[in-house]
Amino acid sequence: MAKPLPIGTCSYRCGRYANVPLMTGSTAERERTDVRARDRLVQGMLLSIEERGYAATTVLDIVRHARVSKRTFYEHFSSKDDALRALYALAVGNLNTWFADAGRRPKTWEERLRRAVLAFVEGLAAYPGLARTILVELAATGPLSLAARDAAHQAFVDAIRQGVDRLRVAHPELRPLSEDMAVAFVGAIHELMVRELAKPSIDADHVADVGEELLTLMIGPRVSRS
Repeated sequence: MAKPLPIGTCSYRCGRYANVPLMTGSTAERERTDVRARDRLVQGMLLSIEERGYAATTVLDIVRHARVSKRTFYEHFSSKDDALRALYALAVGNLNTWFADAGRRPKTWEERLRRAVLAFVEGLAAYPGLARTILVELAATGPLSLAARDAAHQAFVDAIRQGVDRLRVAHPELRPLSEDMAVAFVGAIHELMVRELAKPSIDADHVADVGEELLTLMIGPRVSRS
């Protein structure tokens, strides 16, 4: 069974509740209970996707995994597509966090780059059903999901550029990563993961090797030709 995704990027103060004032007493408790139910439904969507795939997933599957009622589902989401968008936002936030955290630890820029790319790829590989849904199926679920995918791609682009900017503070010899080059990198990782998903198992190390080589070519110190 798939392990739950961390809820840190989609907890009490995010999503539809981001602008809700903090409250006290029984009203606040009801609000917290409401958010916990929503989080369980998002995890239920993840478990069902890993178990059956997105196309075969039904609302009944989601509520079975979440251990809540169908009525509770429709209090939070209008459809399984709506629940998928919430799961997608959570997954994107976690991938970006893992990418940023992994790139802070090693000392050399090569090690930091490798660790960051590997963390990003392993985050996708850990949930192959979700990865397949994000990378292959999402665009087919309607214009809102297509917009969510485009927004997530931009979030990946921004996270990678920010990671490179942090790397350049300690290693100023590295080149900045332009918007277009970051888009090309995200597209390359996307296509490599789609190919891996067609295989019996995902070779995260292979994808990370290619990703590391690409980023090194994009931002590595220029070699003098004189």
